[in-house]
Amino acid sequence: MLSRHYLSHRTIDPEFWPVPQLGQRVAYHSKVSGVPLVAMVTCTQATYDPEVGRRGDLEPPTSIMHVHVQVSSPGGSSYGELDIGPGYGPGQWAPLEGAL
Repeated sequence: MLSRHYLSHRTIDPEFWPVPQLGQRVAYHSKVSGVPLVAMVTCTQATYDPEVGRRGDLEPPTSIMHVHVQVSSPGGSSYGELDIGPGYGPGQWAPLEGAL
């Protein structure tokens, strides 16, 4: 689970968040429950490689604030989520403590 300091960031409007960076750890809110999980940014609009994307049918993120992430679940497994936008709702990402 995420630290209680994560919750203090909920008052900052996503419009003012910094652009996410490759390898950055973020909070990903589960699409099913909305519970925040730790995730790592694996692709940004700036780091997208069209050649690799064509081989794997991978589309680039739709904006500079959208990212592809690898989510770590509490059970130890991980899974990918594509084109995730910023925010606090289900299926969105938010910065972790110290990122703002």
